[in-house]
Amino acid sequence: MRSVTRIQPRSFYFGVYCDVSSWGGGLTSARSLAEALQQAGHSTLVLGVNSESGKPEGPPKPQAEALNVPLRVPRRLWRFKQWLVPGALASVLADLPPPKMAFVAVSPFWIIAAKRAWPKVPVYFLYPCLLANCLPFGWSQRRAPNLWARVHFRAICRVERRAFQLADATFVPTDAAFEELRAYSPRLAGRLKRVSYGVRRVQVAQEERARTRQANGLTSDEFLVVASGTCDRNKGFELAIRALVGTPRHVHLAIIGDGPERDNLARLARDLGLANRVHLPGVQRSVTSWYAAADCVVSTSFYESLGYTLLEGMAAGRPVLVPEHDPPRVYSGLAKPVRQVGAGRCYVRDAGRLGEELNALARDPEACAVMGERGRDYVAEHCTWDECLAFLTGSTAARAAEASSRPNSHLGRGHGRYISEAAPKRVASANSLRR
Repeated sequence: MRSVTRIQPRSFYFGVYCDVSSWGGGLTSARSLAEALQQAGHSTLVLGVNSESGKPEGPPKPQAEALNVPLRVPRRLWRFKQWLVPGALASVLADLPPPKMAFVAVSPFWIIAAKRAWPKVPVYFLYPCLLANCLPFGWSQRRAPNLWARVHFRAICRVERRAFQLADATFVPTDAAFEELRAYSPRLAGRLKRVSYGVRRVQVAQEERARTRQANGLTSDEFLVVASGTCDRNKGFELAIRALVGTPRHVHLAIIGDGPERDNLARLARDLGLANRVHLPGVQRSVTSWYAAADCVVSTSFYESLGYTLLEGMAAGRPVLVPEHDPPRVYSGLAKPVRQVGAGRCYVRDAGRLGEELNALARDPEACAVMGERGRDYVAEHCTWDECLAFLTGSTAARAAEASSRPNSHLGRGHGRYISEAAPKRVASANSLRR
């Protein structure tokens, strides 16, 4: 029998399929939206998955803002893990009091788990990338390397399709993402919501720019290109390294992050004689100093439905380079707005073409400054959480009032084994879920 622990229910829960102390676009999105909700007077809790599955982290603190939960999947069944994750997470959620207003997830596993644990709680899918399209880019020639990879992929696709069916609404930030999901499942169209994406303000200073450059052996007249993310096949950072071959010696590249391809990237840079121009500083606690040091920010991904790094680069006033959206070969969600706004350049995903664009930017600092200003203005005007907050707090108010009228101290499955105080009654809003 599990011990009963006191924890306070929150207005909104967020589910991310990673450790809450790690980094990545999904976790950044959840934390950023949670902060916006807190500033608006709502309480939040970010739920992550313990990286050492099954190892308890001790009783949760009643007012904790983030909490890792154990993933209780038997080790003997690890080959079928992806099939079992939703049920394992649902059993964990059953130990928690339900959120007062809604559950928001950036992972399909959490969508299914939340609906199983709390059928009456509104559940929203926050800016998902379509794993059915994204994951094959991580395989050589987009083919599963073995039988068990195919089994895992089939499970993930099934979970994802079920999650889209169960979510009360799925938030999409771009036309490309909307069309991709509608093509994937036409029946989703009525529950796809175009909701703007919030980006934190990135403040850069000349002192920070000079300090970061000096620490990495860069002079003031060298042109620095920054890429950021997990070093895997999908990110395709080797394209940026190969593009560097056709650029002058004063053009440098920094790849921020770690992953399975990082050693291969370092080896490629050495083989091409670019070791002194390719910087691999690894995972950084904050990328802001690198945005300050950068002259432009680049994406080389095969699949990038949003591109948080690009938006942060734009927020920092840096021009961006984005692959052309060319499905199913390349999915580039930000290509259209970048072109429309004039915040950077789009290129056909090829090392030669990317090299040409890098040369054009390196030769024209005035054009870079203009693009950077346009990008900064676009992010400031369009990339806020205002629309998302209005939807979440308005569309869930009526159902939240019904839920808050019931006591939250329950011991049964689906109602929370962790004891909590009864939530105060809320006044129902006339705004219902927009479909």
